[in-house]
Amino acid sequence: MYQKRGFTLTELLVVVLITGILSAIALPQYQKAVEKSRIMALVPNLRTLKDSLEMYYLANGVYPNDSVTDLDIHIQGCKSEGRGQLNCGNACFNYNGGENFTSDHIYASVGNENNCGLRNNARTAIIWYLDYSRENAGEIRCSSKVSGVCESLNGLLKK
Repeated sequence: MYQKRGFTLTELLVVVLITGILSAIALPQYQKAVEKSRIMALVPNLRTLKDSLEMYYLANGVYPNDSVTDLDIHIQGCKSEGRGQLNCGNACFNYNGGENFTSDHIYASVGNENNCGLRNNARTAIIWYLDYSRENAGEIRCSSKVSGVCESLNGLLKK
């Protein structure tokens, strides 16, 4: 007797359907985890930058005009773009303050590799208000185009 071996079309469709459902659930969680790890990798350097700005303020009574040149800040793998911007290839740091107090916060962002100055283009950004800001002193804010990233960071971003 001859027996047919193989899968029926129905069995194959069920397997494809189950695989599709599993990937639809897993992919967004994976994207969130990757984005969270990218932004959390920037937090130690962001904290160092903020602490340097606060020490400068305590010594001089005003924040510097440009954190990169006035504080002589160097972060490995980053290059200065002027105006307080550090481009790290896959991430950016930005601060532009001074006597005119044009910025009362610093921020780190990922996903805006082509232009660090455009925070709105970033996938995810952490905004940290300086301690002597006119408003929102010491507050940390997060904005992300990746669903659920900021909510998952709330407990991890401590002053």
